[in-house]
Amino acid sequence: MPIKQPIESVVNQLSEKPQFIFASAAELNEILDNTKRFPVVGLVAETAINLSYGLSHSVHNEVPVFLYFLYKADPNRDRTADQEILVQRALGLCKEFMVKLSQQRGDNKGRIFRIKAGQQVEFKTIYHLHTFDTLTAGGYITLTLQTMYHETL
Repeated sequence: MPIKQPIESVVNQLSEKPQFIFASAAELNEILDNTKRFPVVGLVAETAINLSYGLSHSVHNEVPVFLYFLYKADPNRDRTADQEILVQRALGLCKEFMVKLSQQRGDNKGRIFRIKAGQQVEFKTIYHLHTFDTLTAGGYITLTLQTMYHETL
């Protein structure tokens, strides 16, 4: 199952209407250099898909997902404290994303991803991200999504 479409669908439902970008890490840098619209939710293309053999001769996909939640930072306000508001907004956007992701439904099949209550995801803050040429602030998460629907052999 392609991971881009359901995640993009969730991003398009978020209250701040962020721009969705799907790219490799290097491509994300180039795209951010040229974008004028923030906030941005950047999905870094998956590097692996974990397969697990299940009951009834089924195979489940587990996909590691790396997502950035970024706002354009003001270069004239370079102190960490000045960027705190952007980090807090990105955290709120991430929380909204997680709730909507857990509720995402497929084509009359129910939920797309198996997300368990109590599953922890670490939100890593970014106060001055100079990895990209555009100065940004926000955060990122890494999570593993397991699809609910599997292929039967």
